[in-house]
Amino acid sequence: MSAPAATNSYRCDGRTHCSQMSSCEEATFFLKHCPGVKMDGDGNGIPCERQWCSADKEQEHGQERWRGRRR
Repeated sequence: MSAPAATNSYRCDGRTHCSQMSSCEEATFFLKHCPGVKMDGDGNGIPCERQWCSADKEQEHGQERWRGRRR
């Protein structure tokens, strides 16, 4: 079974940690599509909450809130 095709420019490339990501969108892609990632310590489905995907950080950048997006 092959990895799902990236709908944007992301692809599973072996990165597994938040420190290796550059955005919430990228971390979310990795969490949903790539095996062995370590980006959701509390298991709530939101990756990298301290670094990239907190509501405060998303609002700072004018992005829609992660929880409001379709899954």
